[in-house]
Amino acid sequence: MTKILCNLSDANDIINEEREFWITDVLDALKIPDEVFEASSIDDFRFLMEERGIEVQLSTTGEVNVYRKEWYDGTSEENSGWLPSTDEHLVAQWKTPTRTKKLDENKEVYYEITLNEWSIGG
Repeated sequence: MTKILCNLSDANDIINEEREFWITDVLDALKIPDEVFEASSIDDFRFLMEERGIEVQLSTTGEVNVYRKEWYDGTSEENSGWLPSTDEHLVAQWKTPTRTKKLDENKEVYYEITLNEWSIGG
């Protein structure tokens, strides 16, 4: 469990930065090539990820679920494709971090942020 200490005013920026690092680490562990990260638009990025059977779901709360989908070989090309994401395909998850206000020895208020994330690889 990772804990980060920061000023109250920096908490959101630090959480967003840590989430971006975490997503990059997860996608690197899934062996997503650099050209996917360099996609010219979000639609291109999603298409390239879909081709690889990876789905990244971002919620409005900032939580993230990463799925490695399963390929279904049907009797024809039209009947084949990636199966929908389910909990059994979940390979990484970022939940809302916990923020705890603390006082240092000078009576200055700061946050202790506890990251709430996991991935199959780590």
